[in-house]
Amino acid sequence: MKLKRLLTLFFIVLFPLVLSSCRFLGKTSSDYLSTSIAAPEAPLLAEVIMHLQLDYVHPKKLEPEKLLQGALTELGRMVPEVWVLPEFGKNGQGTRLLVRLEKESSYISVEKLNGLYDLHITLQKLMKHLLQKNPQLAQLKIEQLFARGILNCLDAYSVLLSNDIFQEFNINIGGQFAGVGLVVGTRDDQLTVITPMDGSPAAQAGMKPLDIIVAVDDEKTEHLTLDEILHRLRGDIGTTVTISVLRKGHAKALSFELLREEIKLESVETFDLQSGAQTVRYVRIKNFQIATSQELKNKLADLANVKGVVLDLRNNPGGLLEEAVKVSDLFLTGKQRIVSTVGHSVSNTHDSKQLFANTLLKDIPLVVIINRGSASASEIVAAALKQNQRAIVIGEQSFGKGTVQTLWDLKDGSGLKLTIGEYLTPSGHSIHNIGVMPTLRLIPVTVPPANNRQVVDIQKESFTQKRFHLLIEQNKHNVSADSEMFEIRYLSAKDDFFDETELIENVDIIENLNTDIFVKTAKQILLTWNKEDINSRLHQISRKVSQQESDKITKALERHRIDWSLNPFLNTPVVEKLNLTWFAEEISANQIQLKVKLSNKGKLAGQRLLAVTKAGNVLLDGLEFPLGLIEADAEAEHTLKVKYFAGMMQEIEPIELVLFDHNFKKLKSLNLQLHFLPKRIPSFQMAMKIHDDGELGSQGNGDGKVQSGEIIALAFKLVNKGRETVPELLLRIRGTEGSFRVNRGKLMLKNLEPDHEQTDYFLFKTLKNTVSLGKINLEMIDTKSGTPKIVHHWNLQNSLSNKMVKTPKFIDLKWQDIEGNTVLGETDLQSLVLSGKVSNKDNVRDVFVHLNHEKVFYSSNLKSPEDNPFQRSDNDDFLFSTVLELVPGINQISVFSRNRYGFRSERRLRILQRQ
Repeated sequence: MKLKRLLTLFFIVLFPLVLSSCRFLGKTSSDYLSTSIAAPEAPLLAEVIMHLQLDYVHPKKLEPEKLLQGALTELGRMVPEVWVLPEFGKNGQGTRLLVRLEKESSYISVEKLNGLYDLHITLQKLMKHLLQKNPQLAQLKIEQLFARGILNCLDAYSVLLSNDIFQEFNINIGGQFAGVGLVVGTRDDQLTVITPMDGSPAAQAGMKPLDIIVAVDDEKTEHLTLDEILHRLRGDIGTTVTISVLRKGHAKALSFELLREEIKLESVETFDLQSGAQTVRYVRIKNFQIATSQELKNKLADLANVKGVVLDLRNNPGGLLEEAVKVSDLFLTGKQRIVSTVGHSVSNTHDSKQLFANTLLKDIPLVVIINRGSASASEIVAAALKQNQRAIVIGEQSFGKGTVQTLWDLKDGSGLKLTIGEYLTPSGHSIHNIGVMPTLRLIPVTVPPANNRQVVDIQKESFTQKRFHLLIEQNKHNVSADSEMFEIRYLSAKDDFFDETELIENVDIIENLNTDIFVKTAKQILLTWNKEDINSRLHQISRKVSQQESDKITKALERHRIDWSLNPFLNTPVVEKLNLTWFAEEISANQIQLKVKLSNKGKLAGQRLLAVTKAGNVLLDGLEFPLGLIEADAEAEHTLKVKYFAGMMQEIEPIELVLFDHNFKKLKSLNLQLHFLPKRIPSFQMAMKIHDDGELGSQGNGDGKVQSGEIIALAFKLVNKGRETVPELLLRIRGTEGSFRVNRGKLMLKNLEPDHEQTDYFLFKTLKNTVSLGKINLEMIDTKSGTPKIVHHWNLQNSLSNKMVKTPKFIDLKWQDIEGNTVLGETDLQSLVLSGKVSNKDNVRDVFVHLNHEKVFYSSNLKSPEDNPFQRSDNDDFLFSTVLELVPGINQISVFSRNRYGFRSERRLRILQRQ
């Protein structure tokens, strides 16, 4: 096992990847293995537990009973037919495990559970039992589930990384890989070049931004997922790859044969911004990887004629702790505290040492920009420069990740990321779950264009750009400011303040930066820099810019006929004299009109009045209805039309409507219910056939079975058995175990009418000399309904039935109280009965229910009616019912059913338990 270096990050983005970690040099696992478990029968689990024992930051959290429960919860969640319930002994009685395997139940005794060693022995004993009872289970899979369940009990950043994610993680940290140097993304469902990296094979060959990639090595990208395409673009140094693209102005596809080279990812970019005769150096650090500090030093070598530096850390997820320390050290004088780490196995302090001594860097005026996407290592830099009074920090309150992780290579190729410490800022405070508060806070206000003011389209990812956003979010945590604070509320065109793809696409990046209010404000501070009177300058700038932005906001709202003027001498009207009402009307199957009306029956006018929704459904949460100025004995209303997919909504959606005054103080609220039409529930019939006989591009021995080294064509017939046309059905396959190369793994079927049949095929290759053929999931996603995907799970060692099989379909899912009364949307009861049916009882394998991501019910379709008296012999449907204990607030429920042919369907429910 190899131990990695110390690092700290929230999420690294090379191609979207959400991770957080730290690395620290220390002893390897082999130094301790002999003192732990000799020749363990569960080696992966033993490695994980050993590191918990030696290194975890909070040893008191390592309670064996709690960790056992976590391991069993994850096992039950991911393996439906297995349900293990611990019965912890009391009054001297021992602990035992009740093991349920579909229709079998048995007990496993636990001799003792006093520490992590006992936990490992208990889980090892359980694993042996499960493998004996169910040969379909794999030991490594069980160990991984146990490990993930244990880590889930600890903290959000201690995780087990799969082999693929671990490899991608190392590429991000190392900053280099073998490829062609393309940054790509999906635009309008087409794989599009965002930019070729400077000097890369793609750039040298003449590839351009907005080229649409249609094929890689003659494989059409429309049938490949983004991950599969990226895998093909990468490879060994010196090998070639052919890319075909469509380009505007060219009638035919262009072909580029590229030689893969070592690609180095730059983490620092700089631009000089002019203001008259003065120059400001803009520096953006994307993440902290190996040599980021050296890269930064090189790009700041020529500062003789530069007035100041803007250090942009927005959306920087973090990275290597050592690099964050070195970057801070660039700007600090000697012997200033940068950060300290405290933990069970590691405690260190990091002070500035002027490793890259440079008078200009030490003295040049410096402004740091952060936002809510700045995390971990970027927060270390921001806090160090702020608290040592070296820089002015502006922007938004940062994310608040103040823990340090260590990353280990495990023997199975996966990675263990474990929290080993917390870091403290120079003032000695932790920012975990709090973040760094900027000295000058920039608060966005969003007002959509007047021609779009009536419509919020939540079918699109960009819908937030068309929503009003006037309410100032209050800090979730009390943040003690370490300096005087200033604020600017500014008019934002959208909610995302720094869109890298937009900057790359724009011909004039500098012009974009000059219109960015974060950068503009930083420039103003630098161009009028006076270190001795900096707070006075900040006060002047914030006051001036705030007034300018306030005028912009008021004018933008005037276009919506909303008076947002403010009279500082006007008091808030009497709450009892304000009558708040709400109207909702369903315009169509996917559009609803919402109207808020406020009557002022008092003698005082109300100003900047704002109504805001609060809902468990995130799509209905935070809808704002600005009402503005309402004179005495007058009224105002605001209407919003909301587009949505039916599957996004429950039939009953509870909503609270809250009215705020001009100081964002809550005046009153209403509890409401929105009623929606029933969802379109996808239902299909499918038949599949394996080809290895040369048909459809397959290659093999023609026996109709999957074997190592064959190219398999999986042909299918699909029939829509629902009552409505399905506009778009996305089908894709992915390997969950084993080694594959998917050649045709993504298909989009259009306009599937009821009882209409469509045919198509997938193509994949099983790699030679694989120990196990592995498993594949076929996913069916009704993209326009918002309903969960239907999944077919296929073990490649098993043959497929070529008969038409219906996917499981739920009927009459409903909530009732104990007395049988129907409950809709919300309740003040602590428990409710959930019941329903699944059609085609003979095909049903089982039904199981997750409440807030934990399995709480399982029912197997036993063959004998005597074994399951709840089922009636005269009923064609599989019946189920269970009592669920609700938690206060929103309860998320997933109901699953699997049939005997490998298909799994899911329905999602949501109910509000009012406290």
